Amino acid sequence: MYILYFLISGFITYNLLYYYKTKTKTKTKIDKSEKSISQGFNNINSYSFLIKNVEFYKDNKLIEVKLNYNNIFLKETKLEINCNHDYDYLIINYIYNEKKYKYAISNNTINNESLTLTFPMYLPGNIKNYIYINKITKAILFINEKNSDISLEIDILEYILPFLGPNYNFYKDLDLKLDLKLVLKNVLLNYDNKILQDDKYLLKLYDTFNNNYDLKHDYLTWNPNLQL
Repeated sequence: MYILYFLISGFITYNLLYYYKTKTKTKTKIDKSEKSISQGFNNINSYSFLIKNVEFYKDNKLIEVKLNYNNIFLKETKLEINCNHDYDYLIINYIYNEKKYKYAISNNTINNESLTLTFPMYLPGNIKNYIYINKITKAILFINEKNSDISLEIDILEYILPFLGPNYNFYKDLDLKLDLKLVLKNVLLNYDNKILQDDKYLLKLYDTFNNNYDLKHDYLTWNPNLQL
């Protein structure tokens, strides 16, 4: 009888110890998982900009690349950009939250070789975290070939998206205007022998609902808010 009682007591004790041990391990795993997820979200929303380089162009040809801005910007900084040559425009290639962006500046209003730029362009409170967004799903550029009425259709989506900026609106909220023709000329450097004629081009942007928007001879613009 005593042996049976001892065996039953031992069995119950073993199961209780196993239950609490398993529960503790599970809770630890959940806590670690939640902490990892939380850290992941914090990393996604971190405010840090990194300039990869600044490219200078003359007659739409790359003439110089500056790499000495390669540090992390955690607050607004007055950045002096110098070029050793006369240039028409520059492209700033930068990264925000591990995503690549571009910004273009024309040299038309700059009378010297030095440009002072406030970078990053956005303060932490200016960055929008959209729950829903009206995305650009296609970007088709229609251009007429030189001395011809033949129209080419080129999908330039992957090259136009970086110019949208962190708030997905081509920097419109900053009252900064990206010249459409300038950006398109730069984009076409990715396509051999494709030249943008003066007035013979049209950019069509398509949204999430397959609506299309015509852009021509103006500035790049996009409304990221859903149009229901």
